[in-house]
Amino acid sequence: MCPAPYVNAIMYVCISLLLLNVQASTEHPFDAESVDDIFFELPDELWEIATAAPATDAFAGSAFDGGAALFGPAAAEARALEVEMARLAKEAAAARRRDE
Repeated sequence: MCPAPYVNAIMYVCISLLLLNVQASTEHPFDAESVDDIFFELPDELWEIATAAPATDAFAGSAFDGGAALFGPAAAEARALEVEMARLAKEAAAARRRDE
């Protein structure tokens, strides 16, 4: 009895399932569950970039990757500035409503 048909069937099923999983994970880029998602909220995207793990390649923090990620006090300061910008935007909206 030749094992080639069984090996062929197993390989076909494995490759088909692999491709199906890849298609399912890339089919919905807005579900916020996988690695390749797209964000429309700029503060959320900036916060994700600011708290990302550091790159370990040779070009980390250089002009090749757009600069280093923020950590520790820098990340806290970025978050505080984000809160301050939101507060100023609310005050400006309130002032516009008062002027009308």
